[in-house]
Amino acid sequence: RKEQRCDPSRAPALRKKRIFPRRELGAAVPFVPSFLVATTMFFDREDDEGNCEYKLSLATAGAERVRNLTTQLLFRLNEGHGRATYRVGVRDDGYKEGLPEAELEASLGTLRHMASQLGATISKCEFTTASTPERRVAEVLLSKANALNTACGLNNDLKEDRKSSERRRKEEESKTRVRVAVIGAEGAGKSTLIGSLATGRFDNGRGLARAAVLKHGHEVEADGQTSDIVELTTKADPSVALLDLAGHEKYLKTTIFGLTARFPSAALLVVDARDAPKLRRMTLEHLGVAVALRLNVLVVLAHADLVAEDKLADAVNTLTRLYERVVKQRRPKIFVVSSVTGRGYDDLARALSALPPAKDNGGRDAEDDNGREAQDDNGGDAEDNGREAEDDDREEGDREEDDDDREEDDYDSSASASA
Repeated sequence: RKEQRCDPSRAPALRKKRIFPRRELGAAVPFVPSFLVATTMFFDREDDEGNCEYKLSLATAGAERVRNLTTQLLFRLNEGHGRATYRVGVRDDGYKEGLPEAELEASLGTLRHMASQLGATISKCEFTTASTPERRVAEVLLSKANALNTACGLNNDLKEDRKSSERRRKEEESKTRVRVAVIGAEGAGKSTLIGSLATGRFDNGRGLARAAVLKHGHEVEADGQTSDIVELTTKADPSVALLDLAGHEKYLKTTIFGLTARFPSAALLVVDARDAPKLRRMTLEHLGVAVALRLNVLVVLAHADLVAEDKLADAVNTLTRLYERVVKQRRPKIFVVSSVTGRGYDDLARALSALPPAKDNGGRDAEDDNGREAQDDNGGDAEDNGREAEDDDREEGDREEDDDDREEDDYDSSASASA
């Protein structure tokens, strides 16, 4: 369609002939006939991959944008194995809008600064006419011999950072003596309880304490609905770590993973005092999982400041009956707390510090070792029994052969005597 706008008789010649010769910066721009503009005003649309980048203008780029553009330039250099092409004055759709002389010079200056940050150089620069003779487009070729080495260096730095953070995490875990999994239904106050124990500050009734626990933006937007596993140590005793587990039903697998993979020494079941007369289903689900894993379960009755004292007594009686029926243990440890007034926090902190140390997979390894030893002992006994049976068979066969030989000798001697 572009060639049809030109003279059909000249179309083949146009494809072979270079329309705009390459010129250096500052050279005069030749006059372009209007009937050729339609065939030369567009590049192909910019590709997100590859080593070619389109920029309309870089003249007014601030410090923050220059840092982002430098990272983008490094990506283009890596895509081209050390070579990248920048077309300045071109829109993302490939249209050559062009820039005035001063703005184009400023854009090229920004591009040189970006290249110098990466150790790259501008090896070639070509100019073509854009929409008007006063506007031009610059096509710049940048090269860097060790672009891949720079990227590898950045990756190595990231790997070192990960290793150091992993090392620090393991050091912190080695200091942890007690790990407690905080479970319960959604909205029971688990994150608020952990935030108050970890920071030593009580809640203001509007979610101040749980702000130290929430990791993701959608958790804040969902009114504190936890979706991940967070581990924080208490301020009163840094050797006690609390695992904040999700309470919503759709994150039940994440909660079970935290109960099994983090090897907690106990579970802290948080129950909303307003729900105690009729416990929610996820509260019972979490309690059942903790009992199945044979964890020591402590019960916390939260939001005590929102319920009257007679209702709190009924809630404690309800939880006591449930605990004795499910856990099969009398006199459960039930703590009535309030994250706003601080009620019951001192007793709870002392009870957490008195818990036994966390168990890791050492017990399982010991069981596996005992199993292997028993298997080896049984296998050894079986092999010994087999060897003894073979020896008995061999001795019996030797006796039979001796008897046969003896009978043959007696027969031969009797035969010779008769003869």
